[in-house]
Amino acid sequence: MTITPLPRSKTDTYVIKGQFTGDYVSERIQLFDGCFDTAFRVIEFIIAPKSITGDSNQSANAKLTTEDPKTFGTFGDWNWQDNREIGWATWLQNTSNKSQNMQAIIDPENLIIEDLWICGKILEDAPSNVLNYMIVMEKYKISQAEGTLTYIRNRGQDVN
Repeated sequence: MTITPLPRSKTDTYVIKGQFTGDYVSERIQLFDGCFDTAFRVIEFIIAPKSITGDSNQSANAKLTTEDPKTFGTFGDWNWQDNREIGWATWLQNTSNKSQNMQAIIDPENLIIEDLWICGKILEDAPSNVLNYMIVMEKYKISQAEGTLTYIRNRGQDVN
């Protein structure tokens, strides 16, 4: 069986940076331009606490979704089976072995028509509950048919 990809034309790359409360409070990142023939694809997702102290263990996690996570589940759970979850990130500082570790996993098939949501949590000895984030995205011109299918998928419905 041969799978033929739908035609896409990359138009630009965008970087979004900011901060949000790392207390599983979701924050909306508005992307929708009113057209269903343009879409965004997340290619990089990085998080780090606002305040990093060298003498404490700190950890944080976050996720990106295409719908407000408070409408479909708990903030702290990661559900890779849910089409609305498209990116997950962790950040860890361990003072016993003096290491820092960042990791992000992004669904390679993600495509966003409307808006993006971010939520996360800082754990351990963090001096602040604010998280920094940076999201790198590509913008694409897509067909109306792919836009419709992507919109349905972004709402958590199975398109298969």
